[in-house]
Amino acid sequence: MGSAKLVLLVLVSQLAFSTAHRDPLQARTGHLKLERTSILAALLALGKHTKVPLAILCADERFRNTSEVSVDIDNRSVADAISMITASQPDIRFKDEGGVVIIEPVPLPSECAFMNLTIPEFAAQRDTVEHLSAKLWMTLEVQLDPGRASFAGVLHPSTLDRKIGPVELRNRRVSELLNWMVQEHSGAAWTSFPCKNVKAATNDQLWKIAFYPPNDVP
Repeated sequence: MGSAKLVLLVLVSQLAFSTAHRDPLQARTGHLKLERTSILAALLALGKHTKVPLAILCADERFRNTSEVSVDIDNRSVADAISMITASQPDIRFKDEGGVVIIEPVPLPSECAFMNLTIPEFAAQRDTVEHLSAKLWMTLEVQLDPGRASFAGVLHPSTLDRKIGPVELRNRRVSELLNWMVQEHSGAAWTSFPCKNVKAATNDQLWKIAFYPPNDVP
């Protein structure tokens, strides 16, 4: 192989690597104006606008107080935009974790400790994110209560959901498995909520997944 072809191949490989590992916090927002909304609603609007996968851990009253956020974001980085949205709550921190932007209060409240529980094995055939999310919830509940034999709940199918997988992951935290789902979907975010009695909680009382409309790209 000639030296010119070799150099070109190396450059193409480097470009592919950098694109695959692009830092979502440095993605540009375009223009996004939000008025008198909650931090949670503003973060989800940012996710839908940029299509950056988000993980919002423990969305307590700090995230859900209404009419708290009014910002005019003009082609800033996602990191800058999150800082603007969460400016009133300095104990809310964020970071990139494998391509998903993690947003969480620090320290994490004990009512959200279930997100850090390790699932020994999570395996499933190719399926929708909603069904995989429900399977994760049932897996968690059985781990907490091995005698549990039945589950009650209703799935609300979304036209924006699509199939991902198959998957076979071992010794991953609940949060890591949800991260995998929204990253594989390439157009979703998940939000978890404080819960004092995880064993008695339904799927959407512990976490919810929001899907991004495909045309919401600036």
